[in-house]
Amino acid sequence: MNETDFGKSYEQDIIATMPLTNQGDGIYRAQYNETQRSGIYQLRFIAEGSHPAIGDYQRIEEKTPIVRFGTPDLKQSCLHVLYDEPVVLSLKPIDLFGNLLGPNQTEAITTRMSSGAAGEPVDYLDGRYLIRIFPDAAEADPEIIIQIHSRLLYKGALSGLRQKRTFASVQGGLAAPTGNFSGPFGNGYFGEVKLGYRIYKQLSLQVRGGYYSFSDSISTHQNYRMPAVGIGASYRLWTPQLTGLFLNLEANGGFYKPGSGDWEAGYNAGIGLQKPLGHTLNLCLQADYHKLLNLADRAFLTYGIGLQMRF
Repeated sequence: MNETDFGKSYEQDIIATMPLTNQGDGIYRAQYNETQRSGIYQLRFIAEGSHPAIGDYQRIEEKTPIVRFGTPDLKQSCLHVLYDEPVVLSLKPIDLFGNLLGPNQTEAITTRMSSGAAGEPVDYLDGRYLIRIFPDAAEADPEIIIQIHSRLLYKGALSGLRQKRTFASVQGGLAAPTGNFSGPFGNGYFGEVKLGYRIYKQLSLQVRGGYYSFSDSISTHQNYRMPAVGIGASYRLWTPQLTGLFLNLEANGGFYKPGSGDWEAGYNAGIGLQKPLGHTLNLCLQADYHKLLNLADRAFLTYGIGLQMRF
């Protein structure tokens, strides 16, 4: 069995092989449930064996059933404003039965607005589509209608599709001392937690807590530890050149506690990438530079990976 476009039905690899079992009524049956993607499924039935009267035999019959995309399910289709300026919608159409619209279906998606204009859907070839929105200056929050195969997915204000403003993230990875700090201390690890709120478009304020540990080659201590707390801001940029990714810029100020010493003022600045995994979840990659203001030899880099949840 394989799933494919009709014109390529004989070029695809087999995705499943199932035995047909006799139910005692002379009919052989099997069931295949992995039909979440709409399209044409090619089935090839093979009966083969040997009989004393006729010798070896083989019979082959092929069928091509079509799984059609049904009524769109707004909750499952992850329709939301991916980016505010420029306004970009993201969706992954799924119907009420859990079937994906799938790739190569841009003509199935139509977008209408009470004012302004909508661009053509951009196919990301993984079931997701992006739609650029051009609101009219005279109507900041236009009504938008999105249909899949002429069936309604969403009808309402553009503001109803905007992402939540509050977010929380966790990340961890490599902590690497730089400059004079790298002499007595080696690479270690770190963990950070952030809680933020988007105050304007893609500009957010956030609080941050971190824990940084470095290998210590001088003292008998196994690690040189440095907790930190701070506040700052982040700004997210949509990057059409990097398919499906955001560029994230941030800067924070706060206090670090190096080893057994007192809390010291410091700052960090970083750049990263975010990839949406769904309506509220983002995968984050981030690199930061950290500096303690009153301790010239306390500077280090962090390279981390984490998750951000918006709620």
